[in-house]
Amino acid sequence: MASASALPTTDDEFQSFREEVCLAFGHEILAEGSDATAQLGLLLDWKWSYGDRRLDRLTRDELEEFLLEWCPSKLSAAGAGVAELPYNIAAGVDFLAEEGILRSGDSRARLADHARRLAAAFVEEMDNPANFGMAKSIFASMGVSDPTQLDPEELQRLIDQFNQLPQDQRVAITGGERPGFDRQPVVIGPVVEPSDEAVRASAEKAPVLQGFRAFADYLGPDGKTLTKTGALKLADARELVERLGTGDQLEMTYGDQTYRKRSARDLPELDHWHWWAMETGAIREVRGRLVPVKAWHKRVRDDPSAEARKAAEVLLSYGPAGSYLTRSLTAHPDLVDAAIPMLLSPLLTGPGPLDFAELVAQFRELAASQGELDDPMFDSWSVSRALQMVERAGMIEQSEVVTERTKFDTEIVVSAKITITPLGVVALIDELRRQGIEVETASDLGSSTFDTLVAMINKEAKQPADWWTLVDAWLGALPDRALDSAEVADALAAVPTAIMMLDTTVPEHLRPPYLTVLRRIADRGTPQDPSAAAALTVLVQLDPAEAGRMTVDLRDQLLVTMIAVTGAEAMKGLINAGANRAYELIKVAARFPCPSSESMLALVGERHPDKGVAKAARKELFRLRSKLAAARS
Repeated sequence: MASASALPTTDDEFQSFREEVCLAFGHEILAEGSDATAQLGLLLDWKWSYGDRRLDRLTRDELEEFLLEWCPSKLSAAGAGVAELPYNIAAGVDFLAEEGILRSGDSRARLADHARRLAAAFVEEMDNPANFGMAKSIFASMGVSDPTQLDPEELQRLIDQFNQLPQDQRVAITGGERPGFDRQPVVIGPVVEPSDEAVRASAEKAPVLQGFRAFADYLGPDGKTLTKTGALKLADARELVERLGTGDQLEMTYGDQTYRKRSARDLPELDHWHWWAMETGAIREVRGRLVPVKAWHKRVRDDPSAEARKAAEVLLSYGPAGSYLTRSLTAHPDLVDAAIPMLLSPLLTGPGPLDFAELVAQFRELAASQGELDDPMFDSWSVSRALQMVERAGMIEQSEVVTERTKFDTEIVVSAKITITPLGVVALIDELRRQGIEVETASDLGSSTFDTLVAMINKEAKQPADWWTLVDAWLGALPDRALDSAEVADALAAVPTAIMMLDTTVPEHLRPPYLTVLRRIADRGTPQDPSAAAALTVLVQLDPAEAGRMTVDLRDQLLVTMIAVTGAEAMKGLINAGANRAYELIKVAARFPCPSSESMLALVGERHPDKGVAKAARKELFRLRSKLAAARS
C-alpha cells in the first residue's frame, strides 16, 4: 500500500498510486469497483490535476472547492443521483488518514465531518445551472441529467441535435447568462475603521502573539525533539503548560485513582497552541524537531498588525471550536463557528458592549432553527469557549465576567460584557468579507468636513444608528470635539434625503448640540422647506417645550415629504386613511412648490387606487410643474 513516504512525483507515478489507493480502499469497504472507490479516485484526480498536487495534505477549504465548485461544474449528473458522493469522500478521507497518506492540513475527523455536512449543499449546487460547465450545460439543455446512462448512438444523436440549434442559443447555453439563485446580499455598515496606529497597538497586546513568542522562546534555536507521532514530549508539554498558562492537567484524580496523560495531544489547550502557531507560521517541524521560524520573529517586529490578522484569519477559517482536535469539548461546533462572526458584528456599527447572555439567547434561537438546540448550560459553555478563543486572538475583550459552578463541578460564564478591539474591527471585517458579506467602511474621518460626512451618510447609511455612529466618530476625531451648529444645519439642509437622518435616537452625549442644530434649521426654515418641517418634528419629540412651534401646515408638509421620500410604504398609510385625507394632502402639496411636493403628487397620481384621488393629484401635478418651471427659469 502507498504511503506518504512514497508519494508520486510524475503523472505515471500518480496513475499507479491512484490505482493502488482505490483498490486498497475497495478492499477496506468490501466494495471493489464501487462508486465509492471511483469517487475517491475523482478526489485524487482533482487534487493532482487542479490542486496543489500535495496528496499528503487536505483542508476543509479544499473539500468545499471540490464538492461545491468543481464537481457541480464537471460532473454531468443530477444531484440526487450522486447524493452519496460527500459521504463516500468522508469515508475515503478517513481511509487516507488511517493509511498515513494524509499527514497535514485539517484532522481526519474535521475533514470527514465537514464532507458529510456539505452533503445537502452539494446536491443543491449540482442542480444549480449557474454552476454548470460547458458539457453539463449542453446536456442539461437537452433534458439529460445523467449522460453516463446514454449509449453511443443516443449520445451522438443529442450532440447532432445541439449542433443544429441557432448560434445565439448555443452561446446562451454554453457561455451566456445563466439563471442562478436570487440571494439578497448582506450588507453591514458603514463601519468606522480604526487608524493603523490603533490597530498596531492593539496587535502588540494580543495574547496570541505573546503566546507564540513564549512558545518559540521555549523551543530555543535548536528546537525540541518530537515523538514518532509528531507530538511534544510530556516533559516539554509540562513546561509549556506553565509558560502559556493553558490550564491543562497532566494528571487527573477520580476518587482514589490517578490518571496520567500519555501524550501532549491529550492536552487540548496546549495542542491548540501547537496547531495554531504551526498554521500561522511561527513554528515548524524540521526532521523530527519542532523549531521556531526566525522569519516570523522579524515579521512580527516589523508589522505586528499583519501577523495578528493572519493568526485571526487562521482561527476563524478553521473555527474557534472546529480548530480543536477534540471537537466534543463544544456542543455542535460547526454551528458555533458559523455563528460567532455574525453574533459579534453589531460591535462594528454600535458602541457596545454586547451582553453575553443576549449572545447566548441569539445563538439558541439559531440552534433551534437548525434543529440543534441543546441544554442551555451546554450552549452557554459553547459560546463561552468560542469567545475565549476570539479573545485570545486579541479581537475582543471581556469584562464584568460572572461564573458559576455546574453539576459537573466545572465553571461556566453566565454574564459578561464584550467589547471589540481595534484589531478585532479589522479582523472581523476581513472574516465577514471572506464569507461574502459586504462591509461598508468609512476611514480618515478626522480630515473630513461635516459636509463630506453627510454626503457619505446619505450614500451609505441604512439606519439612524449608523448615522450617529459616524457622527460620534467624526466628533471624536476632531481635536476639540467642536460641533459647528451652522455648518451642520447647512449640510443637512443641502442633502435631498436629510429628512431620513433626523431621528430621535441621538446618543445622550450628543443631544445638546443636536438640539442646537434642530432649532437653527427650524428657525431659518419656511413652511415650504421640508428640512425645517422635519427638524421641528424631531425637536418637539426631544423637547416637548418646543411644541408651540408646530403648526398644522408643517405637520402636513412633513407627511407630504415622507410620502415622497419613502414611496410605496408611506402610500399604504395614505390609502388606508381614506380619500378625504388624500384630497387634503394633495391641496397641501399644491400650496408648497418644492421637489418633495412634486414627487408626492406624481406618486399619488400613478398609484392611488381611487380614480378621483389619482386624477386630482395629476391635475395639481401639472399646475405645480408649471410653477416650478417658471421659478427655475
